[in-house]
Amino acid sequence: MTYATHGVPIEVRNVYRDAVEATLKRCTPMHFSTGMAGAIAGRPIAVRFFDDRIMIDYSKKGDDPSK
Repeated sequence: MTYATHGVPIEVRNVYRDAVEATLKRCTPMHFSTGMAGAIAGRPIAVRFFDDRIMIDYSKKGDDPSK
């Protein structure tokens, strides 16, 4: 993982990280045709997970579930 939303409690980030990890485990190993494998060999594959739900403001006193 190269980036996680700044300012989110560690417990929330851990839930997202675990969900992403579970998603990737369900998709691997990936099986490619010979042509596709040759076309992507040596190239990084980037997967972006985007949550467009309204973010909760945990900075407000008493709203942080980790406290």
